[in-house]
Amino acid sequence: MNRSLLLIEDNRADVRLVQECLRAWEPGVSLTVMEDGERALGWMYRAVGEEISSGDHRLPDLVLLDLNLPVVDGFGVLQAMQAHPELSAIPTIVLSSSENRSDVRRAYELTANCYIAKPRNFARWLEMFDALEAYWFKTAALPGGSP
Repeated sequence: MNRSLLLIEDNRADVRLVQECLRAWEPGVSLTVMEDGERALGWMYRAVGEEISSGDHRLPDLVLLDLNLPVVDGFGVLQAMQAHPELSAIPTIVLSSSENRSDVRRAYELTANCYIAKPRNFARWLEMFDALEAYWFKTAALPGGSP
């Protein structure tokens, strides 16, 4: 089954790291990148307005979300997703450079499914993606389909 991943990230270097990590995964994971929270929310709202499984514009199976975003930050994205009945079911992983305990707590209060501090080297990025793939794409049942 084709899985979809939405990355909401404005740092081009981090986007490239995610793309490199995805190359190590099995085929069938499509990546959409949005550079700010407002565009990402608009994209998801449009997917909900259409047939959710239509074409290549469907809701993602998983969201990777940075907190420090322009226009609407990651906390704003979490709030908006939490308030929307269809978006609130999408598993959302905060992937942030912040290790501030108040950021971690606030993300979980806004129903993030996981909070991960961005790894400091490429080997750790690969380890993190192996763990994400094993859990979210091979073990967990996702709202959009089965494992």
